[in-house]
Amino acid sequence: MDKKRIVILGGGYAGVHAAKKMHKAFKKMKDRVEIVLIDRHNSHILMTELHEVAGNRVDEDSVKISFDRIFAGKMVTVIRDEIKTIDFKKQLLIGVAGSYSYDQLLIATGAEATDFNIPGVKEHSFYLWSIADALNIKRHLKDIVMKASYEKDEELRKEMLTFVVAGGGFTGVEMVGELMEWLPILCREHGVDYEEVQLINVEALGSILNMLGDKPRNKAIAYMEKHGVRVMTNSLIVNVDANSLTIRDGTVIKTQTLIWTCGIRGTSFAHALELTDGKVQRK
Repeated sequence: MDKKRIVILGGGYAGVHAAKKMHKAFKKMKDRVEIVLIDRHNSHILMTELHEVAGNRVDEDSVKISFDRIFAGKMVTVIRDEIKTIDFKKQLLIGVAGSYSYDQLLIATGAEATDFNIPGVKEHSFYLWSIADALNIKRHLKDIVMKASYEKDEELRKEMLTFVVAGGGFTGVEMVGELMEWLPILCREHGVDYEEVQLINVEALGSILNMLGDKPRNKAIAYMEKHGVRVMTNSLIVNVDANSLTIRDGTVIKTQTLIWTCGIRGTSFAHALELTDGKVQRK
């Protein structure tokens, strides 16, 4: 009897969790069921800890867990490949290295950052949605503080030492926390007076951390403000360029560092598939 092949596309939190659940459900049916997980990487990425890489708290390897380690002793076969498209009629995934048939398919390709069509966000901000993004932020922070240490123009120096995190959810606030700890160290290393630094958290809604109750939220805000963070709520960003961002009320903040954590949408890969769209291109 041919085995039924279940393919999970994507090795993020959902894909890994699903593969573990399927192993548990079908481990006594190895002769009849095959579980395959396909991902373009050889490791699972701890997405909720990327801010620690961006803020130089941990090395990038600390947020990677190899699939070999995760699925050791489990009936899950991991294939490393980048799938380009899916032929649903033939039940075939077409990748760079090969094609893969399936009987049942779970698409768990995750999400990607979205700019909500706000002009300039894509071109002039730093996303925090991958290890590459986190490392890019880390490099930029080192570079901009070093350059600021040599800058004699007061206005330009102020712009270089203004750091804005857009988004008041967990990711944004955690990123602010990393900057609160690392920027003083960077400033000392380069002879910059930390009093020159402006650290701003910009949120479009009426408060940050809206998923929390009043007490923990207010405690977090008080802590941030005590450490010099300016928390701007009801502040929808409407335009971004290389040296500034503009708030809906007309306020302009001059900065060369905007870290964007304002939301996600379904991946471009999923969007291109012949599936029904949900909200904000979520499949």
